[in-house]
Amino acid sequence: MLLSGLLSLASLAGFVATTPVSVSSRNSTFSLQAADCNAPVAGLSFEDCLHMNNIGMAGMGDNPFWNNGYIWIGDDGPNRFRFTNTGGVPMTLILWDFANGDYQSSFMNVRRPKISYSLPGSGSSVTISVASGITLAYATLNNRQTTLSRWGQIFNTWGEATTGNGWPGSATINVSRLVNMNGNPQSCKNGLSECGESGSYDLLRCTPDVNPDSGTGWLNGNPEGGCYGWDNGGDIYISLGN
Repeated sequence: MLLSGLLSLASLAGFVATTPVSVSSRNSTFSLQAADCNAPVAGLSFEDCLHMNNIGMAGMGDNPFWNNGYIWIGDDGPNRFRFTNTGGVPMTLILWDFANGDYQSSFMNVRRPKISYSLPGSGSSVTISVASGITLAYATLNNRQTTLSRWGQIFNTWGEATTGNGWPGSATINVSRLVNMNGNPQSCKNGLSECGESGSYDLLRCTPDVNPDSGTGWLNGNPEGGCYGWDNGGDIYISLGN
């Protein structure tokens, strides 16, 4: 299955993260309590925790360092996302999942992420392992200046991915500019600096004639797609610039 933009899923369903919903899922990370930055989770600095509180995030990630069968810090999983800070400024990696049916999962003002990890300078890195068949997204808070959008999502470039289940095309990854257009090849049809409403965005360079390991399709009249070719697991190297 091709990956749909997580923002577009929320928009198509008509959700705006102003009122939390209850989610019955073992993966639910609902919270509205500010993080206790005197006791941050392992891997998250005091300063980065404070910035997360200051911009209105719902809390810290879980940051498990053991194989929990879902998403964890370490390189012993079937799908390994290897993040490196190449931007020369402190960054906080924020990674969240798309819990089945939870269309507010990307709204960090009402949902806690799975991972919140400090990458204090160039060359800082972390490997996140992910089980198969999981949809996730990630973004960074750069130099303790990145904020949330007016809707409560991280106002920066996102990466989006679905890990494979062994079937061809079951794993995809893409770069999304739906929340903040200051980035790579995706564009708002209306020329604005952000998009998300149904029918307001294009998906570019995801056809096989341009990128052999990619695909695109349509969902409710909107484009969906991404790059694939790692259906049975593997390593994805992600450079985080500024």
